[in-house]
Amino acid sequence: METKTLIGFQNLSDNKITVLEHCDDPGQLSTTGKVLNNLYNNTTLAKKLIEDGTLEERIDVSSIVNIDDYTWCCLGVGFRGYKIYNSQSEFLERFSNSWYQYLYMFSETDNEWQVASKDNQTFKSLASEL
Repeated sequence: METKTLIGFQNLSDNKITVLEHCDDPGQLSTTGKVLNNLYNNTTLAKKLIEDGTLEERIDVSSIVNIDDYTWCCLGVGFRGYKIYNSQSEFLERFSNSWYQYLYMFSETDNEWQVASKDNQTFKSLASEL
C-alpha cells in the first residue's frame, strides 16, 4: 500500500504539530479515520500513538473497519522519521505534494481528531466526517 496520509499531534502549549511520516494505510476515512477515532480518542492515547506508534506491530482492526483480517500499523517518533510543523497552515502545505490525500491531526486544544483532505484543505472534526 502507498502511504497517502500523515498523522500529527498539535500541542496546546505552542501549537506546533509533530507529524509521523509512516503509516502503512492509505489513510481513507473508512480505515485510518475510524481507527484514530475509535482507538486513540483522547489526548493521552493520541499522544502515545505519536510517541510510540503501534510499537512496530500491526494491530487487528477488523471489527472497527468492518473488513475481515484487516491490520493497521503506524510508527511513532521513536521508530521512524517525523517532522514538526509550526502551524496548521504549514502542515496543510503538504497537499502541494500530490502524494497526500488525507492529513489527520489530534488537536490538544479541541481534544479531538481533525481531518483535512486534498479535496477540502480545511481541518474539520473527524467524528463529524465519519
